[in-house]
Amino acid sequence: MFITSCILIKYSFSDEKNIQIECKTEKISKKFTFLYIPERNRIIWVQEGREMKVNKKENNQINFTGYGVYGLGYDSWFRSNLFFEINLENDNFKLTADNNIHRDKPQSGKCFNKKNF
Repeated sequence: MFITSCILIKYSFSDEKNIQIECKTEKISKKFTFLYIPERNRIIWVQEGREMKVNKKENNQINFTGYGVYGLGYDSWFRSNLFFEINLENDNFKLTADNNIHRDKPQSGKCFNKKNF
């Protein structure tokens, strides 16, 4: 009981709360849902069931690397390392695939349905 109380007290006084956020680019119709856990420096890509380490956090901006499908339509998709960038303040979202054609052309978009808990 005491340990549970201590954990709850620590959680309630923590500076950063966990964040669930949905993101979408302007060109790719796929929606990305993430659960950001700042205390553990981790983010979970909900659709893929993957937990990833946050590479860098500066000025309310986080970036991390995942692996999944990058697609611009039914006939142009591939599996790749994907580099994600989310600005937690203005909800800007950037997605870049790790291949020679798309590396210099990141997809930009917005995040929405942000929930703190």
